[in-house]
Amino acid sequence: MDTRLKRLEQDLKRDLELQSPEGSKLTRLIHALHELAKEDKRVEAILRSFSLL
Repeated sequence: MDTRLKRLEQDLKRDLELQSPEGSKLTRLIHALHELAKEDKRVEAILRSFSLL
């Protein structure tokens, strides 16, 4: 069990780049979508519908 948890933790760190000085991939993706939403009202509406703006 401990080995599987360690592997899961390593996979999450790798996939999300949690140690990145710019923030995790998820954080950077949301910032990029916010920038896109400034120009694209459809993106803005979608982000609002998911409470991301």
